[in-house]
Amino acid sequence: MWLDEIFERFVQQSPVTVMVRAIMEVVLTDEKLDELFEKTAQTGYTRELLFSTLVKMMIQVVCSVRQSIGSVYKAMSAEIGVSKTAVYDKLNRLEPCVSRALVQSTAIDLTTIIEQLGVELPELLPGYRVKILALQWSGSHRASSVSVASHQSRTPPRKILSCA
Repeated sequence: MWLDEIFERFVQQSPVTVMVRAIMEVVLTDEKLDELFEKTAQTGYTRELLFSTLVKMMIQVVCSVRQSIGSVYKAMSAEIGVSKTAVYDKLNRLEPCVSRALVQSTAIDLTTIIEQLGVELPELLPGYRVKILALQWSGSHRASSVSVASHQSRTPPRKILSCA
């Protein structure tokens, strides 16, 4: 394949990046995301703006590819096909049950992948599933972001969710 040489260079220089991308492409397919929205949304509907498009936009902000939904919109406006106002309206009306279902579905898919790889982490508290949350405080003395870190991480947790 003509891409083998290029792909191999990325595998050698940054194998984790390649693995994460491959996993994201399997777990977050447009079909799965849109099907999840259709099954879960109680009042939300799809006309022109698909849930998968919103997820793609949010991933760019969360992964610091772009600084805001507005900058993502500017870069993807032809692909999105609706007004910026329609994007913000859809985001503002996104039901919590849809977000919950996305997290649950992704967790199930990733757990399956981890189990297939045979990866086992030592238990922090035998018999309990442990998640570590780190709160980062802003100058206004309220949580400005929530981070999740593995107990094995040697680096500070990365920001994953900003709270208003």
